[in-house]
Amino acid sequence: LPSMEALNFLWRTKKISMIAVSVDDSWQIILNFLTRLSREPSFLILHDPNKQVATGLFGSKKFPETFLIDPEGRLIKRFDGSRAWNSPAVLADLEALMGWK
Repeated sequence: LPSMEALNFLWRTKKISMIAVSVDDSWQIILNFLTRLSREPSFLILHDPNKQVATGLFGSKKFPETFLIDPEGRLIKRFDGSRAWNSPAVLADLEALMGWK
């Protein structure tokens, strides 16, 4: 989550929306996690305890997963596992996928 926050900050002037989807059983688990952070995230967190969005819409099987989706709702790229979203190599790959480089 901290590297997602850093990425969202770096891209704050871009026309993107970042949304995290949590499949935790209760919102309280999410709140407990968020209280350990130094501040609230700058992006939305969708609570999906029944995994309707995660597995139904995106076909998630393994968490964490990240989906880069275009404005028309088409999948550009799927990333399985965690990433250092603010690392130079990952940033370069993402910017190339977005057509910004």
